[in-house]
Amino acid sequence: MSGRDRLRPFRLAAVTVRLVPFLAALLALPAAAPAAASDADPPDEPAGVPAAWADAGLSFRGTAVVSGIEPGGSGTLALADGRRLRLAGITLPRRPLPVPADQAWPIEAAADAALAALTSGRELRLYQAGRSQDRYGRLPIQAVLEDGRWLQAVLLRQGLARVEVTPGVRIPVAALLDAESEARRAGIGLWALPAYRVRRPGEAGAWIDSVQLVEGRVTGVYRGKDGLTLAFGGRRRNAFSVHLPFAVWTEWAGMPTLRRERERERERATSSSRPWAADPAALVGRRLRVRGWIGRGRNAEIEVGDAGQIEWIGPTRTTERRRRDRADRWADGK
Repeated sequence: MSGRDRLRPFRLAAVTVRLVPFLAALLALPAAAPAAASDADPPDEPAGVPAAWADAGLSFRGTAVVSGIEPGGSGTLALADGRRLRLAGITLPRRPLPVPADQAWPIEAAADAALAALTSGRELRLYQAGRSQDRYGRLPIQAVLEDGRWLQAVLLRQGLARVEVTPGVRIPVAALLDAESEARRAGIGLWALPAYRVRRPGEAGAWIDSVQLVEGRVTGVYRGKDGLTLAFGGRRRNAFSVHLPFAVWTEWAGMPTLRRERERERERATSSSRPWAADPAALVGRRLRVRGWIGRGRNAEIEVGDAGQIEWIGPTRTTERRRRDRADRWADGK
């Protein structure tokens, strides 16, 4: 046996020793890859989530502990891990522009105190509500308290918030509006203050450059190049108007709540009931409530960017009685 042949077993042993760490690392990779993938997967969604949340496209994003809130009616939560959250779908009462900055505004302080009491030092279940972050670095979320209550709905029912609809942020708008209406009908919280009451169309001009709720009867519908304009009468004709891009109009006309109302209209068998999606002019005479920023155009105007900004109020009982009376007189030939 030559000297080279005698050395071959020792060389193979040396190579094997050098390969052991490398082979061990390769064997560890398949186990590490699934662990990394599992971290990226969303957590399991807890039971008891309202069906409306799934319909709105909300997804469960885990839990987090709140370290505190940012005061001033911003509705911003600070988490223990440094992240900042925004309560999507609502806005807390803030001091109106005519009120001096050095003047106390008790409803703003009350809303901040209630939010802090509900969330500070507590763990919340978080649901993604839209784009990853807003321009202030806050994540828009829906939140569930430790006792299972929906945080946004709690504040709305106490009259410590109003519904806010932001284009691009998914929210269960119908459920939020229901919670808001409870406090508004009871006249509690911010709804007891003149600064936050629902405006009539003739009053909208006095609230330019502010977010308001305006409720009134449509007096005209006009089609433009990029959308529809709904006119609302006041003391002077067309004192207030609402502009809807065609895409928003199509979405709003097809919302389930409106489809139900149109069915009710058809059941009343009045000569004026027609599907609105095909004939927007059928909105004339109907009562609507619109929320948003009042800008200045030819008159006071709200530019609607999301279908959730418009609520169908429906005819009042008096209006329905008059319609039935007219229908009866027509049937009697009077």
